[in-house]
Amino acid sequence: MGRKSIEKEALDNEDERKTCMQTISLFIRSNWLALIFALIICIITIVVTPIVYSIQHNVNSTNNNDLSWNTKGVTIISQNTLLNGINNSLGVISSLGFDSQSNLYLCDQTMHRILQYSSVQMNLILIAGYANGTNGSDVSSFNSPNDIYIDSSNQIYVADTLNHRIIKRTKDSNQGTIIVGTGTSGSASNQLNSPMSLTMGGDYLYIADYGNNRIIQYDLTTSTANIYIGYDTTQLRNTYVYTPISIRYHSPTTSLVIGQQLGYNVVRWTLGGKNWNLIAGSVSSDLNGTSRTLFNRICSVAVDTQMDTYIADCDNQRIQFFQGDGTKGRTIAGVIQAIGNNSYIFNQPNAIVLNTKLDFYVADSINYRIQMFQRTS
Repeated sequence: MGRKSIEKEALDNEDERKTCMQTISLFIRSNWLALIFALIICIITIVVTPIVYSIQHNVNSTNNNDLSWNTKGVTIISQNTLLNGINNSLGVISSLGFDSQSNLYLCDQTMHRILQYSSVQMNLILIAGYANGTNGSDVSSFNSPNDIYIDSSNQIYVADTLNHRIIKRTKDSNQGTIIVGTGTSGSASNQLNSPMSLTMGGDYLYIADYGNNRIIQYDLTTSTANIYIGYDTTQLRNTYVYTPISIRYHSPTTSLVIGQQLGYNVVRWTLGGKNWNLIAGSVSSDLNGTSRTLFNRICSVAVDTQMDTYIADCDNQRIQFFQGDGTKGRTIAGVIQAIGNNSYIFNQPNAIVLNTKLDFYVADSINYRIQMFQRTS
């Protein structure tokens, strides 16, 4: 009986296998079109997608997509850097700039002076203002200057913020010339209210008139000023500016890149246009934050020759890099909301500037130092 039982079980198993194969065969014959489609999808996913990604990656890499920097900065200027051969402490550095010979300049806001760094002697040279940090309102003095612009002839333009004026000064002159502003705050076209930043495009100087929430255009050939972008809250938000803290001219696109400090965004205004386009931040200008697309407080903006924007997000303690307009940023220096004084952490990064190699320099203001971050690719 045992042998017959085993043989019967084997026959039953064979019948089950045949039934199963018949079922599978019937399923394939009934659904062959769907199965072929599924197979094609699998081939696309496994083989074609990586190829397309590789091609796209190679295309992007030709447009600064592979830019990277050392995340640890090198201190090139500190409290120990001598000024005119003597020890004279730095104040809060609010702006940095290079002249045509690649000399680095510092706008020392709280010491009311403009300095030049000598990379040969590794010391600072007083260019304008007083070595002891005295402020004033005469043409030899400043009162909390916030920004500098150096033209191709090495003339220095200074946003003399609390004197509500723009000063032009040649490197070897002991005195400056007032070109915009009257020395007192006001809202007429020839007056300023706490100008925070300035830039040059063609024959025009553009001024971020912070207290008046507007951009002033100054014609260098006719010495006349007019309101280029005004402030009218009855109009669409992208037709006016609010608290413009930093402004840079971008020659490849003939546009102004404007950082709106309490608007929590950076925008692009094409010259001749009637509105701005968002580069980064809150489009409604009422949202701050710590994400890749938001800011906590903008202090300074820099641009390169491509469509790249570098932003000192000072209260988030970081430098953000944006490739193109309306993109997500990536942190290239600093650690979000971390305060410190080691080589990769800031305490209020107030200003940023690029050299011709795209190394960037940061004024780490409350650490009273200038950090250089070298480009690595």
